[in-house]
Amino acid sequence: MQNLLLVLGGLLLAVAAIVFTVVSWGQIGIGGRAAILAGITVLALAVPKLLMRRELAATAETIAVLGVALLFLDGYAARRVGLAGADRIAALDYAALLIALIALVVAGYSRLLPLRLPLPVAVVLAQFPLPLLALSETAPWFTAALVATAAADAAFLVFGHGRNKPATVPGDAGTAGPAMVPGGGLAGPAVPGGVGTAGPAMVPGGGLTGPAVPEGAGTARP
Repeated sequence: MQNLLLVLGGLLLAVAAIVFTVVSWGQIGIGGRAAILAGITVLALAVPKLLMRRELAATAETIAVLGVALLFLDGYAARRVGLAGADRIAALDYAALLIALIALVVAGYSRLLPLRLPLPVAVVLAQFPLPLLALSETAPWFTAALVATAAADAAFLVFGHGRNKPATVPGDAGTAGPAMVPGGGLAGPAVPGGVGTAGPAMVPGGGLTGPAVPEGAGTARP
């Protein structure tokens, strides 16, 4: 239920940002609009770090996805105001370049914070730039774009999987290292559940005892 409320809250914030960008576009000057959108985007991408410190992972994921949506609105705003000649680029070409740039930003962002959603979002976004660039070209070019995208996906699966594989943590069934006991000595390795033969143990005073043997299973060594 909590996750559902977070998703709905994120969607409402995204809708509010879209309405502000599209509908209220003529109510504020160019400098003010750019500053507001840039400030909200930076804030949305910075807040998840603070939320992760407080162990609010679900909220951090929601705000991070909202930040990604705001990056698209920033791209739309840049084209509307003609920033760096963006309004002179063809619509499909601009969309492809914008999506590629956002995919790179989100992929880098996923390396900075231990969030689950940014990297899959970046992978999904990376599927669109080449097909969009080749959409207005002939069929062979479009096919080549699809093949190149598939090859990039395969390379990511082969090389990225091993790099991002989590480290293996020994389970409870492994052999524990030596432990300290009263007297300053080292005890032998611990065996889970008392199964098997225990190593020599130190007793108070620094002496060594023989291996511990369950009661009634035989005579302990001197």
